Amino acid sequence: MSILKYLGARRRGNQLCAARNYLKVLGFSSLHTAPNSSVELHTQDEEVVIALGSNVGDRLHNFKEALTLMRKSGIHITRHASLYETAPAYVTDQPRFLNSAVRAVTKLGPHALLSVLKGIEKDLGRTDGIRYGPRPIDLDILFYGKFRVGSDILTVPHERIWERPFVMAPLMDLLGTTIDNDTVVSWHSFSGHSGGLASLWEKLGGESLIGEEGMHRVMPVGNGLLDWSRRTLVMGILNLTPDSFSDGGNIQSVESAVSQARLMISEGADIIDIGAQSTRPMASRISVEEELGRLIPVLEAVMSIPEVEGKLISVDTFYSEVALEAVRRGAHLINDVSAGKLDTNMFKVMADLDVPYVAMHMRGDPCTMQNSENLKYDNVCKDISSELYSRVKEAEMSGIPAWRIIMDPGIGFSKKTEDNLEILTGIPDIRSEISKRSLAISHAPILIGPSRKKFLGDICSRPSAIERDPATIASVTAGVLCGANIVRVHNVKDNIDAGFGIWLHATMGKTVHQETSLLHSWQHASNLDMRTGFDSIRQKQLIMPSWNSPPIASLKCNLDATTFRQHNHLIWDFDFCLFDRDGSLFLC
Repeated sequence: MSILKYLGARRRGNQLCAARNYLKVLGFSSLHTAPNSSVELHTQDEEVVIALGSNVGDRLHNFKEALTLMRKSGIHITRHASLYETAPAYVTDQPRFLNSAVRAVTKLGPHALLSVLKGIEKDLGRTDGIRYGPRPIDLDILFYGKFRVGSDILTVPHERIWERPFVMAPLMDLLGTTIDNDTVVSWHSFSGHSGGLASLWEKLGGESLIGEEGMHRVMPVGNGLLDWSRRTLVMGILNLTPDSFSDGGNIQSVESAVSQARLMISEGADIIDIGAQSTRPMASRISVEEELGRLIPVLEAVMSIPEVEGKLISVDTFYSEVALEAVRRGAHLINDVSAGKLDTNMFKVMADLDVPYVAMHMRGDPCTMQNSENLKYDNVCKDISSELYSRVKEAEMSGIPAWRIIMDPGIGFSKKTEDNLEILTGIPDIRSEISKRSLAISHAPILIGPSRKKFLGDICSRPSAIERDPATIASVTAGVLCGANIVRVHNVKDNIDAGFGIWLHATMGKTVHQETSLLHSWQHASNLDMRTGFDSIRQKQLIMPSWNSPPIASLKCNLDATTFRQHNHLIWDFDFCLFDRDGSLFLC
C-alpha cells in the first residue's frame, strides 16, 4: 500500500487499515481523515491529475510558472491536456479563462500535495477573493491515485468535476481510448457511470461542445491563440538552399527572399516556413554556423516588412542552436523534420522557448531515410502513429506541453509512393491510433507537406518538380478533406483556390449558418458571394484549376454525403480521383 496512516488512536488505526485492505481488493481506497491528525508515509509514487485555470494577467505565463514550480516541488509531470479558452462559469462578469490539466506522479501525500499547490497559487499572486472569481492561477487536485480523500479541506475526486465541461474536456485529454493502468480504472469508477468518464463526458455533450461559444481548443502562437479547427492554414515554403529538390538556388539574395515572402503573403499564406538546410534524400548536412549564416539575414529582413503583420514565421531546422537563435530573432514556431532525433538537445531547448513545435515522422536521416530497411512497414499509418507518438511523448516528458505540439506524418520521408498515398487518406486512422494512448495528442494539429514531392512525379510521369503543382493540389485536397489542419506548399495561390473548392463541396446540405461559417473559413481565398458558390456547385463536380498539360486534378464529390464530427474535424464522404487528360484513372 502506498500511503499508511499512523493515527494517535491505535484502535482507530487498525480499523482504518482493515477498511483499506478491503477497498484495496476492489482496486481503490478511501481516506477520510483530518489533515492534522495523521502523518503520511510514502513508499512509492502516486499518479495524480491536477487541473489548471487562469484569467488574470498573462495567463500563459501563469501556467508556465505553475508547471515549473510543480516540477521543482516533487511533482513529475508526464502528460498535458490540450489548452482551452473558456467562458467564465458561475460568476460570468469576468475575463475568459485558460484551462488545462496535467497527469503527474508524486511521493507527496494528498494533503502535502494540496499544501504545495496552495503555496504555488500564493507565489503567483492569488489572494482570497470571491468564490469562482478572477484569479491568476487555480490548481485543483482532480484525482489522487486510487484513493477517495475526504477531510475538512480536501475532497478527492474534486466534487464538481462532473458538472464542468471546462474540467472534463482536459481531463479526458489525459486519458486514451484504451485504459493504460489500474489507477485509470479507478478514476473511471469514481464517475459513477457504467461507461466511465467517457460516458459522463458524452452526457455533458462531449466533442460537440468544443468550438462552441463557451469553449475553444487553442494553441498559443505569436501574440494570440490559434483555433486550428476553424480553417486549414496554408504554409508557404521559402527555401534558402542551393540544393533543395524543387526550388534550390532560386533565392540567391536577401532581397529575392523578401520578394518571395511578400508574394506568398499576398496570395494568402498564413505561415512562411523558412529553411536554410536541405532535407531532400541524400542531402549533405551543413553546420550550424553555415545554416545560421543563410537564415538570420533573411529572417530579420522578413520579420521587418509590414506585410508580415498578423502572419506567422516558421523556421525549418533540426538544430537546437538554430531554433534558439531563430526564436530570439522573432520566429513564431519551429519545424523539425527529425522530431528531435538529429539533435538530442532539441526537446530541452524547445521546452523553454514557448513556441509551437512541429514534430515530423522520419526514420534515419536524409541520407538514410530511403534505404530498404527504413521503408519497411507492417501497417504504414499504424506504424507512423506509434513511432511519432513515442517522439511526442518524449517531448512532453522533456517539458513541451501538448498544447504546443503539431504533428507531421512525414510525407516523402522514409516512405514509398504507396505509403504516401496511404497517409493522405489515412489521417483519421493516425489520429485514431494515437487517441488510444493520448486524446490530447490525437487532437493536435496535423501538418502535411506533399508539395511537388517525387511520389507525385512518379504517379504523373513528371520528372520536373515544378510540373507537379496539379498533383500537389489534388493531394492537398485529399489531405484537407481527411482532416489536415496545415498544408505546406510551394504554390500558395493555386492551393488556396483549391481550398475554396473544398468549401463549395462542404456547403452542400448545410444550414445557412453553417454555410456562412464555412465561407468565412476561406474568405481570404475568394471574393465570390454565396450565390456564385451555389451556381458552381450545381455542376455536381468540382474541377481544380486547369493547366495546359496533364494531369488534370479532379475531385468528384458525393454531394448527398452526410457530415459527421470526428476529433473536432468535419469529415466528408467523398470520392477522390486523379485522371490523365485522356480520362484514364490513375489514382483514386
